[in-house]
Amino acid sequence: MSARYHIKNPSKSRGKGKRKTFSIFLATPQDDGSTKTSALTDNLDLIAINKKYCEKTLTWDEARKEVEQLRNRLNANIGQYTHYTGNATNDKVLTKYWEKNYEHRPIKNNSKHSARHDLRRAIDALGPLSIVSATKEQIESAIYNSDFDNPKQRRIVARLNQILKFLQREDVKLRLPKKVRKSVNYLTVSEFAKVLEDEKREEIKTLYKVCFYTGARLGEAFHLSTADLSPCKKFVQINYQMTDDGKKAEPKWGSSRPAYIFSEGIAALEKWNEDKKKIDISRTAVSARFRRSCQRVFGAKKSGLKLHDLRHGYGIRLLNHGVSISLISQSMGNSVQVCQEFYLGYELTPESIQLIDSKIKKGS
Repeated sequence: MSARYHIKNPSKSRGKGKRKTFSIFLATPQDDGSTKTSALTDNLDLIAINKKYCEKTLTWDEARKEVEQLRNRLNANIGQYTHYTGNATNDKVLTKYWEKNYEHRPIKNNSKHSARHDLRRAIDALGPLSIVSATKEQIESAIYNSDFDNPKQRRIVARLNQILKFLQREDVKLRLPKKVRKSVNYLTVSEFAKVLEDEKREEIKTLYKVCFYTGARLGEAFHLSTADLSPCKKFVQINYQMTDDGKKAEPKWGSSRPAYIFSEGIAALEKWNEDKKKIDISRTAVSARFRRSCQRVFGAKKSGLKLHDLRHGYGIRLLNHGVSISLISQSMGNSVQVCQEFYLGYELTPESIQLIDSKIKKGS
């Protein structure tokens, strides 16, 4: 498991004996199954936020939002999914490989950050092993016995093979793990309506609708407006996204794209454009809120649903309407390969069966 930063909140009542300030602590899983925690005591940003909160310059909610953004930046810096080993040899190899192959390449910052994150994760997956001297069997054993899922293991192996080639270790060529078909969680239109019924806050309902009817990622949805809607009202142009720390950035993979918008999404986008409460919505909080709604509505029947699964519902709905994987990938900003991994081979819905039947009858 990976080390992560977490937040402890003060009491809203500010009563005697209650916690008075926000704190952030690092939780690091240990080999024996326990977790070691250490408080962040000398971070100047956190000290400044707490000072404003104690002086009542910031409300509890405003301070919490700033602390969340700080926590997200800290987690991004150490990498959300990486293992931390302190292997000095591997760190030196990674630095040299990065300087030789990536540092001066003309790629956009978002893509460069993703590449650096992937390489860091691959190196840290080795644990105490040295990439300079470990055998093929030792490296493969470390990866296959790790906590990473199948897609991440495959990316780790691909990255390590690049670094091994850079080290001229031609005798070591790691085997790519066999691809495991993804199990996709998603919501149908009727299931989505039940989640909307459970949600009480109108601005959050509107955000859910924008995600479900445009296929936008959560960060992209925050920056969508009616100005991005095409004159024909058939698609929206996704130009920006909001990062974890609340900043405006290019969309994932660094390029804008047109995304088809279902007719139900037009009114939602217009409402979202005018909603002044949206600036108070926290990305982390709204994701947790969505999970709780799904747990109340579906119980164990659809366990593990995340807000990102609204995007999967969008992709599968397009597929049910007979849209090709190629067009779906363009609308969602994914590669054809990624869309095939997610959306081909899932169980046919009654709507898709009806569509196939109508197409066959039309052609006969």
